[in-house]
Amino acid sequence: MLTYLGADPFVFAIAGIVVILVMLVMFMREIYPPEVTAIGGAAAMYVLGLLTFERVSQVFSNSAPWTIAAMFLVMGGLVRTGALKWLTVQADRRADSAPVATLLISLAVVAFGSAFLNNTPVVVLMIPVFVQLANRMGISPSKVLIPLSYAAIMGGTITLIGTSTNLLVDGMARSRGMEPFTIFEIAPLGLIQVAAGGLYLMFIGRHLLPDRTSMGGLLGGDRRKMKYFTEVAIPAESDLIGERATEVDLFSREGVRLVDVMRGDASLRRDLKAVELEAGDRVLLRTEVEELLTFQTESDLRPVDKLSSVATETVEVLITPGCRMVGRALGAMRLRRRYGVYVIAVHRRDQNIGRQLDEVVVRVGDTLLLEGSRDDIHRLAEDMNLVEVSRPAQQAFRRGKAPIAILAL
Repeated sequence: MLTYLGADPFVFAIAGIVVILVMLVMFMREIYPPEVTAIGGAAAMYVLGLLTFERVSQVFSNSAPWTIAAMFLVMGGLVRTGALKWLTVQADRRADSAPVATLLISLAVVAFGSAFLNNTPVVVLMIPVFVQLANRMGISPSKVLIPLSYAAIMGGTITLIGTSTNLLVDGMARSRGMEPFTIFEIAPLGLIQVAAGGLYLMFIGRHLLPDRTSMGGLLGGDRRKMKYFTEVAIPAESDLIGERATEVDLFSREGVRLVDVMRGDASLRRDLKAVELEAGDRVLLRTEVEELLTFQTESDLRPVDKLSSVATETVEVLITPGCRMVGRALGAMRLRRRYGVYVIAVHRRDQNIGRQLDEVVVRVGDTLLLEGSRDDIHRLAEDMNLVEVSRPAQQAFRRGKAPIAILAL
C-alpha cells in the first residue's frame, strides 16, 4: 500500500515501528491470544508493503518452525504414552523420606530433560510433584515452582533443540549462508550457565523468592476438612420467605457456607447479598456432616431428593496452553450445571479474583480454585485439560506405543 502511495524510506521505517509498538501493547495487554497478535502484525506489514510476498513465503522454507512443531509432537507423544510418568512416580515415592534430596535431583532431571524436550510440558508434568515436595518440606510452593521454571529455561540452553530460540538462530544462520550449528556445539556454554544458575538459586536466589500462600492455603484448616454439598428447597409455608439469603441464621452457622441460590434454572450466585428468598428457591450449601443431618429436621427447609449430598473438596487447577477453557468466560461454560463444580476464586498476576467470576475470561497461567466432589473435579480436569497442582494428573496412557515415542526422540 505504501509503495503505491509513493512513500519514502522514512515513512516505511515509521510504519514498521508503529506496527511493532502496537503489537507490543497488544502482547502486554493480552487483548488477543499471542498467536493472533503475531499473525495480525505480520499481515499488517504485508498489506502495508513492508514485507514482500517472497519474504513472507521464505518463512515457510525455514526449517526452524517445522523443527519446533515436530518437537511439540514428539513431546506430546512422550506424555501421552506415559514414557515420562516414571519420573514423576519415582519423585513422588521419595518425597516423604528425603524431600530435599528429591527436590535437588528433580531440578537436575528437569534441566537435563529440557535440553532435549520442550520446556512447557516438562514443567507442567512436574508441577504437582514440586507442590507435594514443598508441602513435605513445610515451605510455600512459590519457593520451588520458580526454580522449577528456571531449571527448565537454563536446561534448554544446553543443546540446539533445547529451546525454540536456539533453532530460530540456527535457521537465520542457514538462510544467510553461514555454517549451521551442531546439536551440542553450544553445550559448554549451556552447562556453565546451568551450573552458575543452580549455585545462584541455591545460595542467593532462594532468599529472594516470594513466600506466597496458595489460594487453597488461604482457606484455613477448617475449610479444607471433609464437607458436603447439599441442596434444600424453600417450601411455601417456610418462615424464611422474604429474608435475605445471607442473613439467614441457618446458613450462617459454624461449618455451613452458602454457595448458591437457584430460582428456576437461574443461578443467583452473582449477587447473593441482594437475594430475598422466595417459595420454590433451591439453596445450595456446603456443610459438615453434623449440620447436614440437622437440615433434615428443619421445618423451614425441604431436602431436594433428586440431589444427594456428596462429599466435596477444594482443589487448585492450573490453566496451561492446551486447556480448552482458554479464551472463554467462566459463566458461559456453565460448569455448575455440566459438572457440579463451582469456581470459588481465580488467581491472576498476584491477584485473587473472587467477585463477578462469571465474567472472567480464562487466560493461560490462571489458577482456578474449584469446589466439588473429587470425581466431578477429576472429570472436569480431564475434559478441559486442566492440571491439578495438588496431585499428579491421572490419565489413561497408551503404554504400548511408548517405545515408538522414545525412538522418535
